[in-house]
Amino acid sequence: MSLDQGPSDPPRRRLDCATLFTDRHGAVVIVRHPHHDAYTLPTGTADAEEEPHRAAMRGVRTTLGLDLSVGRLLVVDYVPFRRDTAQPGRMLYVFDGGVLADEHIALIKRGQTFALVHLGDLAPFADAGDVRRIRAAAAAVSTKQTVYLVGGHPPAPRSGAHPLAASR
Repeated sequence: MSLDQGPSDPPRRRLDCATLFTDRHGAVVIVRHPHHDAYTLPTGTADAEEEPHRAAMRGVRTTLGLDLSVGRLLVVDYVPFRRDTAQPGRMLYVFDGGVLADEHIALIKRGQTFALVHLGDLAPFADAGDVRRIRAAAAAVSTKQTVYLVGGHPPAPRSGAHPLAASR
């Protein structure tokens, strides 16, 4: 393959776009995942050519019944392909939804199972990757830095110093 050609079969990854909302006490809004018992952030899977923030807003509309905009990008998480479950690899973006007013929480659509859970109490509700991702997103709100994760973890550092480190 020459440098001006792309791969003949580019990898296909799902793009999930979630939104972190909290209440005025700092509890996170999580919703029951439609396909299993775990909870997760309100999430929309991006359609072809759909912008990630719009997929996140659609996910909020679909899961919570609220028509709200999303703020800045908090987390980018590359979730690799899992051979044991045959789950495809995916990219997961988490956007800042801000603090939901009590009035918005009262409007969450009927029939939606949701919970308001403090960061330290997430483990019984969400799977381990989601717990790490939600906590990283909450930290990113405070630090005002976007976080990059791999499977919910900070990426492992490569061995050896960065090639430009000596020139700094």
